[in-house]
Amino acid sequence: GVMALFKNNKCIIANVGDSRCLLFKNNRLVFSTRDHKPNEPFEKRRIKLAGGSVYRNKGKRIYQNGKRIKLPHRVIPGYLSVSRTFGDITTKEPKFGGKKGVVVAEPDIVELDLNESYNFMVIGCDGIFDVMSNTEILDCIHIVLKLNKNNDKKINELCGDFADMIVKSALAKESFDNVSCIVIAF
Repeated sequence: GVMALFKNNKCIIANVGDSRCLLFKNNRLVFSTRDHKPNEPFEKRRIKLAGGSVYRNKGKRIYQNGKRIKLPHRVIPGYLSVSRTFGDITTKEPKFGGKKGVVVAEPDIVELDLNESYNFMVIGCDGIFDVMSNTEILDCIHIVLKLNKNNDKKINELCGDFADMIVKSALAKESFDNVSCIVIAF
């Protein structure tokens, strides 16, 4: 999950797992949280040092709408496709078959100073980012802005349109996971 806390001109962002937060300044991506996936080099090293392992079931073939789906990397113990998560005690506690320190709930935390050149923040779940790049998210925002160039929509209406375009784009790319997102304008 991702959390953003705003106070005065500061924003504290914390993330655990595979949701993501993007921050745009002058219509350019300037910040992205790091996904906690087991195949990411930092996470893979941390998992191995804690006595866990990472695998991917390559032999199994799963198709959706005629296209082969790449199966995610997973952590042992637990068989999760994330390396950090809240809950999931069965992966963390030996008495439930888990191993301490392999899957953790420790968030990445960053504090940013905000100013008037920041435009938007997008927070989305893994179903969005499994099929869309950060650049494609920005493309969705630009498309909505172009479509509404001569329109007098309020910023809250535009944010709804941005989120709608992002979700519809992820669905069009056949995401098979949750595709929720929120867009915040500054």
